[in-house]
Amino acid sequence: MKHKIFALLLTAALLLGLLPTATAAGTPTLQFDTTHVWIDLATSAYASVDVTVGGIATAYRLEVQSDVAGLAAHWVNAYMTDGRNTLRLRGSRIGSGELVFRIYSNQDALLLTQTLRIDVIDSTPRLTAEALSVDLTPGTVRSLALTAAGTLPTYELRCEARTDCVAAEIDGGALRLTAQKIGHGFVTVGLYAKAGGKKLAACAVLVNVNERQAASCPGGEACPSASFLDTPEADHWAHGGIDFVLQAGLFNGTDARHFEPDGSMTRGMLVTVLWRLAGKPEAEGALPFADVDANAYYAEPIRWAAQNGVVNGVDAAHFEPDGRVTREQIATILFRYAEKHGYRTDARLNGLELFYDEGYVSQYAYEALRWATAEGLIGGSAENGRLLLDPGGSATRAQVATILMRFVQNCRAEPA
Repeated sequence: MKHKIFALLLTAALLLGLLPTATAAGTPTLQFDTTHVWIDLATSAYASVDVTVGGIATAYRLEVQSDVAGLAAHWVNAYMTDGRNTLRLRGSRIGSGELVFRIYSNQDALLLTQTLRIDVIDSTPRLTAEALSVDLTPGTVRSLALTAAGTLPTYELRCEARTDCVAAEIDGGALRLTAQKIGHGFVTVGLYAKAGGKKLAACAVLVNVNERQAASCPGGEACPSASFLDTPEADHWAHGGIDFVLQAGLFNGTDARHFEPDGSMTRGMLVTVLWRLAGKPEAEGALPFADVDANAYYAEPIRWAAQNGVVNGVDAAHFEPDGRVTREQIATILFRYAEKHGYRTDARLNGLELFYDEGYVSQYAYEALRWATAEGLIGGSAENGRLLLDPGGSATRAQVATILMRFVQNCRAEPA
């Protein structure tokens, strides 16, 4: 009698759903230990997800596909039978999307598809300006929107540094710039907690106040770069620099009809440009580098630059003339040239801590980059709300043309 009563109670419990039922063999299931994964770059770039597979009596293959930018996924255990798999996730930049999981049989038949939401965030306090650099003419006013992001207390914005060429003030959530005279420099803005006054973040804007460059280009056939098919329009940021280096005879085209503004600048090209700027001086003696062809267009410029301490080789016997010149190499070569040719070299940015990647600057280039950034020759770029200097990055011919224009206009010493 007791057995009959227990059987009736068990049947009722199953019918009412009070007890779990076993998964039918051959019906795969996929469960996660979370419904939404958040990876915070401010605290940890990693997360783990346990993925439990059930209902499969034979070996299977579990695959994952991500549409999240900057997310790498790695299985700890990828081949199991009716067990747990651990997925290790690494976030490298902000992004969001889904991971798509697929279970395949050992005969490659698709058994199940399921998705999991992933968000990679950064709660680090950040402050960004609408633009990293602005070009103004005397008397003009420009407002740049300021955006604070991350996990923030009640805060306030303060202008921390001003260059005398521009007046700067905080206007609500914007930086208001009023150009006063010809010049250049950085304006920095700090983000501070109102309670306690702790500095949470900062951003910088490079300001160049010059006579309007675009208006000096007449366009049409009179434009210095008109003979090239691939140079940008007159209102493009690089147009004035390209016109300048062509008029000054510092750059040539890569052929009669092409300038290749987006082409990489090489070490041999840069030294040749500075040799032309110096007036094509003659140099005596043998070439000190085994990899420089004596008949190449850059042979005489490299001989001159090496003898005058403007450049060093990558080692004692090699120069790598066709190697891409990096941003910190450009700053260093220009700095050495400026020291030897009467250009001003006293300007310095008060450290490079405004740039998130300051630690990647080579020791030999640190002072040169402090000078080049203070003079407005080299600026930064924004990525995920952070200002990057990218010291090891390469530069295009258009970028170097603009740098050379600013170098001549900003740094040439006034005659005594």
